[in-house]
Amino acid sequence: MLDYIQQSEYNVLYNKVLEQAFCKLSYINPNNTYAKN
Repeated sequence: MLDYIQQSEYNVLYNKVLEQAFCKLSYINPNNTYAKN
């Protein structure tokens, strides 16, 4: 159960990092397809 919770927290953190990365990409390239989603 503890491993499952730690994995969930890791996934949330990983998703936040991805969102920040895509935000930076959209800032550099506003026409980026990822920014439109």
